[in-house]
Amino acid sequence: HRDLHSFPTRRSSDLGTVVPVIVNGNIQIPGVYKNYRIYSPTGQLLKQGGYEPNISIANLQQGIIVLKLVVDDDVKTYKLQNK
Repeated sequence: HRDLHSFPTRRSSDLGTVVPVIVNGNIQIPGVYKNYRIYSPTGQLLKQGGYEPNISIANLQQGIIVLKLVVDDDVKTYKLQNK
């Protein structure tokens, strides 16, 4: 897999960066991931599923939510503010 990261035409910051953004009650996730889980700050599982470009969180609790994405063989964790 190393050769995938050596293209000189792309900055390294463009590769493998998945930054979720909340827009109108949806988490929008650029890039591809295998599945997701959303937890409350206390660790309660609120929602989970496979790949979706937009994950609706309008019906979840407001405040901090914890999003875990499985990307390749990594688990990436994000703290998001659900307004």
